[in-house]
Amino acid sequence: MSVNDSINQRLAWLVETPFSFRDEKRYGMRQLARLNWKVTVIDCSEIFSTLKSANYDSSLGKSEDYVYLRPLSMNSLIDYIEKLDPEFVIDANALDFSGKRAYAKKLLLRLYIQIRFTHVSLRLTSSHHVNRNRLGYYPYLIKSLFRYPLTAPWNCLIPKITLVAGRTIAENTFSKTIVSSHSYDYDDYLESYRIHKEECQGKNLRKILFLDQKGVFGVDVMASSNSGYVNSDKIEYYEHVNYFLAKISERLDMFVEIQLHPKSYLSRDYFKHKISDKALSEAVSESMLIIGHSSASLQMAILFRKPIVLLGTEAIKGQAKVRADMKRLSALLGINIVEWDKPEEILSIPDINNRMYSEYLDRFIVHPDGHHKLYTWEILSKSLSEYYQKHFSPSLRLFRLAAKYISRIFSSVR
Repeated sequence: MSVNDSINQRLAWLVETPFSFRDEKRYGMRQLARLNWKVTVIDCSEIFSTLKSANYDSSLGKSEDYVYLRPLSMNSLIDYIEKLDPEFVIDANALDFSGKRAYAKKLLLRLYIQIRFTHVSLRLTSSHHVNRNRLGYYPYLIKSLFRYPLTAPWNCLIPKITLVAGRTIAENTFSKTIVSSHSYDYDDYLESYRIHKEECQGKNLRKILFLDQKGVFGVDVMASSNSGYVNSDKIEYYEHVNYFLAKISERLDMFVEIQLHPKSYLSRDYFKHKISDKALSEAVSESMLIIGHSSASLQMAILFRKPIVLLGTEAIKGQAKVRADMKRLSALLGINIVEWDKPEEILSIPDINNRMYSEYLDRFIVHPDGHHKLYTWEILSKSLSEYYQKHFSPSLRLFRLAAKYISRIFSSVR
């Protein structure tokens, strides 16, 4: 009998950006509930994030498998956690260092969780963006020197458990216990491969798939606070992308589909090609060529061993972060960056470098020592159960109970 069969352990799941049904699926909320975990999602977006969801769905708070809370202040957030008194607090990037934005609030909350609970961090969405300054991007190196005094407290308040997606990510993670895992994209790949095994092995349509990237010009970048107004330079971005895709389609005699980012709500109005209605994993698996900028969704193309072309535009030249990530990815995979006005550089579907693809997978997507046949929520459940059995002795539970009541006494006095 597993520890989950004997008791209902409580998980407080902190998210920084607006919680969505996509998050519900990739975090495995319903599956964790079936393993007797009592999950409470605490959406901290109103406190920590400048990003407001354009399609917030109130039905998220009505699930029978987990509880959904959306505090509007730090006091209400701490009250929620205090009343819940969870065995584990899952940090889905909510307490990561994010510059000056909400710096003091995040630091205090991280300190509070470190003292009172078992802090668990998830580093399962990271990709080649890690340590970009090591490639010689001096502006990032200089910036990191100024950031060091600010990040120092984060390096001291390390989680007790951290799940990591790859070898390089593990090497750049500070944690008392590091659990080898894989990225959320690998979960989708695993599910797609299990359900559509034959299709994944043999189905290749003469299709070019362009991966839309929210970070370039998503709805929250494009739209003003009161309208759907779009600046002329952003319209130019779509014109350049559409031009390149049309020329490549003509040269290679292939059709084009657009895979929209889940939160790029306005993009569909500006693309001139068909919008894919399939899940990312299925759309990638049946395509012969993938085109994108630097999105983490390109990981799916690497998993399915698909040729990739990185597309540069005039607008991206002004975005140092996106451009640096493109150069990083180009170096890691041995693939080319092609500018929007030079489609003639693509003479045929490029070959892939299998050795470099495999190295990338080990470093950023699937840790070599991980459980390659398990989903991330299964790895998380297994790791937490083992930690509970080892560390949550009856005496420790008594200590935590005493700390809880002492904290309540102080709260009432305050």
